[in-house]
Amino acid sequence: MSKRITKSTKPDAGCVSVEDTLLESEELFRSLYQNATIGMYRITPDGRILLANPALVDMLGYASFEELAHRNLEQSGYEPEYPRADFRQRIESQGEIRGMESVWIRKDGSAVFVRESARVVWSEDHQPLYYEGTVEDITERKQAEAALMESQRRAQRLLDQQIAINQLAQVLGESLDLDRIYATIYQYIQEIVDASGFFVSSFNEREKLIRAEYALYDGELLDVALFPAVPLAQPGQGTQSHVIHSGEPLYTPDHFQAMQKCKARFNVEKDGSISELKSEENTQKIDTHSALYLPMKVKGKVTGVMQLQSD
Repeated sequence: MSKRITKSTKPDAGCVSVEDTLLESEELFRSLYQNATIGMYRITPDGRILLANPALVDMLGYASFEELAHRNLEQSGYEPEYPRADFRQRIESQGEIRGMESVWIRKDGSAVFVRESARVVWSEDHQPLYYEGTVEDITERKQAEAALMESQRRAQRLLDQQIAINQLAQVLGESLDLDRIYATIYQYIQEIVDASGFFVSSFNEREKLIRAEYALYDGELLDVALFPAVPLAQPGQGTQSHVIHSGEPLYTPDHFQAMQKCKARFNVEKDGSISELKSEENTQKIDTHSALYLPMKVKGKVTGVMQLQSD
C-alpha cells in the first residue's frame, strides 16, 4: 500500500512569515521614531526637511511637522558662527558625524544648543541624497557651563581686586608723595579696566573751583599747571560738577552724548590741553568713548573727582 506525501500550504502556527516580521519591524521603528525623546530627521543637502519626529518639531518650537517642513534649514536654521557648510563638508568627506555641537534657531528666533550625529545616504552614482541624523538639546548644559565660567571669572576678578587693594594700601601707608600715590592707583586700576586717561581733580568748596591735581594720558604724565581751574557748574551741568553735587559715581558709556546732556564746558584733549566746548561742533570732536567719574570724599564731603577715560 503506497502512501502519498503532500506538502501543506498552511503556515505552521509556530512560524512567523517574512511579511509579518517586516511589518513588526516597521511598526517598531515608527514607534521609536514617534516617541523618541531626542530629535530625529531626514534632510536634503539643500536644506529641505523630508522627515522630522515630534521631539525635533517641539525642540524647534513648531506646532506640526507640516509647519516645520516649510522652513529651509540651510537658509535660516543655524547661528552664523556655526556655518552649515562645515557640517556638509565633514559628513560628505567622512560619511558620518558623531557628537557635533552647534546652535540651531527656533521658530521664535531664540537659540538652542544641540549635539548632532548623522550619516549621509548616497545615490547609485555616489551623490548625497539626504542626511539622516539625531539631535539632542544640550541648551541647559551649555547655560550651566557658561554660568560656571562666569562665576569663576567673577571670583578671579574679586581676588585680583582684593590683591590690588591690599598692595595699594601698603603703598599708601609708606608714602606721602601724592604723585606716587596717584600713579600707584592708576597702575592697579589698569589691571582691572582698560583706561587710556586718568585724571584727579580737587574741589575747593569755598572757592567753588575744580582744579587738576594729576593727569595721565596714554601713559604720558601731563603738566597740570597748564589746566585752568573750572568753576563748579549748576546742578545738572558738567560731568565733574554732577559728581560733586550728587556725591555718586557717574558712568558715561557714550561720552559724547553725556557731555552734550550735561552741557559740559571743558574737555581734555589727547595732547593734554584743555578745550572749551563753546559749540556743538566742538563737542563732536571729543575722542573719548566712555568715562567713569568717582567722587573722592573726606568725612562724607566730596573733596575731588577721580576720572577714568577710555578711547
